[in-house]
Amino acid sequence: MRDIFPVNEKAAQLPCQAMSGRKLNTEQRYSTSPPAHFQPLLADILLDKIDPAFADNWDSWWRILAAYRNSGGSLERFIEWSHTEKYNVPKQVERGWNNCKLTAGIGTLAYYARLSGNPDIDQELRKQHTGQISFRCNLPRQNPKPVVDAVKARQMFIDPWAGSDAATLEKKLLERSNPKPQGKSGADDLLMVLGMFRNEEILCCPKHTYDIGTANRDTASGWRERLMSGESPREFFIPNPHTGLEGTTQDGKPSWRADNCFNRRYAIIEFDLMPLADQMNLWISLIDAGVRPSILTFSGSKSIHALIPAATDAEVATIFNIFLPMGADPHTRNVGRMTRTPGAIRMDKGTVQRLLYMNFEVAK
Repeated sequence: MRDIFPVNEKAAQLPCQAMSGRKLNTEQRYSTSPPAHFQPLLADILLDKIDPAFADNWDSWWRILAAYRNSGGSLERFIEWSHTEKYNVPKQVERGWNNCKLTAGIGTLAYYARLSGNPDIDQELRKQHTGQISFRCNLPRQNPKPVVDAVKARQMFIDPWAGSDAATLEKKLLERSNPKPQGKSGADDLLMVLGMFRNEEILCCPKHTYDIGTANRDTASGWRERLMSGESPREFFIPNPHTGLEGTTQDGKPSWRADNCFNRRYAIIEFDLMPLADQMNLWISLIDAGVRPSILTFSGSKSIHALIPAATDAEVATIFNIFLPMGADPHTRNVGRMTRTPGAIRMDKGTVQRLLYMNFEVAK
């Protein structure tokens, strides 16, 4: 990890425990649940604190729906909250409400409330309702000090480059890259990225979904030969190599895409809710501070996907403890997660998923 987060003069100022060498508390601790009759009220309060922008992301919308429903919330109230451009048909919401089987609860609502700019929501609720009832809320307890001070992080890493246009920011990322990516469609940049993997390692490159059948699995050298023979880059790839063996899900069912089918190599970091220019500002400053991702890829829409070397779940937890308070997507931590392939065309937008930055020494 010190190769990725070296402690130099500027990096040592990063307002987080990971840089200062302090031990990170990565465990989620839960106390007893609030009384059943209070959960619907608590669910309503938390839902009001959650940014409706999370309703435009299917994964977060689905988790919030499950948590709110399981906590006793009403369908009518959830339809009102989730009425966005994407989810604006009440019948669709009702169908999801009736079919959802996720076991999320109050803790999930509190999690998204904190991501929406309410870091002390659990303490506020305890103070607000102490005179009405006595309860210990089933919310994840916070560390005594945040892993990252998001306000200071913004002042240090985003604000210095504020006002620069996208072309200037892309140029600055290119200047810091070694080797220099082409940043265009086609196989050139992907061939460089394949150099991050050993020839015999198996990579999954689904076309549009999580289908990782035989046609979508090949060795790194196999994919290289296919690209050089004229095959176009697939829209997605899974940066953690596949074992080549069938695994089992948490339910004990056989699966080729279960987490135990993959060997951990990278953590994926992306920011769906942060403006694209701010994302570029952040990565430029972090690279200058010594935080070194292997690659940065423009998704073709509104985010940059970063691959950061991580060999264990503990290292992944450390990385997410740093980036989550800054607004990173919390749903990219599983080992079988897909990311956007450099050089491919994003089908729903018709845009190029450009490789913006590469650090080959870190990637190797």
